[in-house]
Amino acid sequence: MGFDAPEMKQTCERDGGTWLCGKESREALANWIGDRDVDCVGDERDRYERLLAHCSVDGQDIGEWMVSRGLAVAYYRFSYEYERAEHKAKSAKLGMWAGEFQKPWDWRRGRHRSKSGGATSRPSD
Repeated sequence: MGFDAPEMKQTCERDGGTWLCGKESREALANWIGDRDVDCVGDERDRYERLLAHCSVDGQDIGEWMVSRGLAVAYYRFSYEYERAEHKAKSAKLGMWAGEFQKPWDWRRGRHRSKSGGATSRPSD
């Protein structure tokens, strides 16, 4: 609920090149989960009627795992729950923090605008 991962088609900049950070984030999560069970708890829904839940694998919070590795960012609009994990990843320049990237919500907004002829967002730290 308090984190956001890059979209599958989203790219990031690192070491002078572009990389598929959305795809890498998804693959890292899938590899980490493997064939283990995912447990989710939640009963709230967002404005799009999506279930808002906390999910874990073997007791490890998935959001914490992703944010602490720079595979997702804390989404402070909803919660400060992953602030410490994000600070850890940012300080160590892990994942997306190794270069420049757009926050996933800015990237989505930019794609929506570009499809309708508007401007796109710039990278943020």
